[in-house]
Amino acid sequence: MCSSPATNQGYILIVEDCADQRNLLRHILEKSHYRVAVANNGIEAIARMREEKPRLVISDVSMPEMGGFDLCRAVKSEGADIPVILVTALWDVKNLLQGLAAGADYYLLKPLNRATLVARTAEILKGTGDTQNVADAEPCLMYQFDGEDHAIPHSRRQILKLLISHHESTIHEKRKSLADYRESSAG
Repeated sequence: MCSSPATNQGYILIVEDCADQRNLLRHILEKSHYRVAVANNGIEAIARMREEKPRLVISDVSMPEMGGFDLCRAVKSEGADIPVILVTALWDVKNLLQGLAAGADYYLLKPLNRATLVARTAEILKGTGDTQNVADAEPCLMYQFDGEDHAIPHSRRQILKLLISHHESTIHEKRKSLADYRESSAG
């Protein structure tokens, strides 16, 4: 008998302060047969993680009390090999660099593409996502952007994976915007 992903994959922890977004993410992943738990912010997430270690954390960036960057840093600094996907509407380079510096494994832009979320989740949980613990990273890459120094504690491979995930999200959003524009121009 085949087992569902929820049976042998542990659970996915969604960290999102917006109830609508949290419920949408939960619905998408539960529909794909994953066991899902939720937290409203990073502090709740850490408390939940002490009870049971998740296989994956999907976190919003902008939240009260403890945001996604700080949560990601906390997860990675404890030596946990838990992959973290940061989900955000923040599109600029500075935020991407903050995600890299925090140790994020992937970076998805809102509005989320459901198929991309499910595919990325499956890839990570099957062990093909090549996540990396910040403590195990190669020496920090120092990068200066907009007058600020950024220390990136990832290997080159991990940086590339995060940049590609960001690029995929950007391309999806641009295609959606173009389709919306064409639709509104045609009417």
